[in-house]
Amino acid sequence: MQRLKEAFPHTPLQLRADIGFAGPKLYEFCESRGIEFTIAAASNAVYKRHSDELLARAVELAKRTGRKVTLYDHFPQRAGS
Repeated sequence: MQRLKEAFPHTPLQLRADIGFAGPKLYEFCESRGIEFTIAAASNAVYKRHSDELLARAVELAKRTGRKVTLYDHFPQRAGS
């Protein structure tokens, strides 16, 4: 990490990973070093509830502008026990 930061001091580091690589140690590693991260996971009811409003906004914006729209959002997710 240090070599990357030295080589690209003004570039924010971002990690994209599949859920199979995710876990508390990865989250803590990234957060403690200021690394933004995105974890891809299969859809479920919780994700669908969070994404329905975002999808509705994207559809409405696309109708108004006549252009393709891509919106992103994030939310904390905790596994159920």
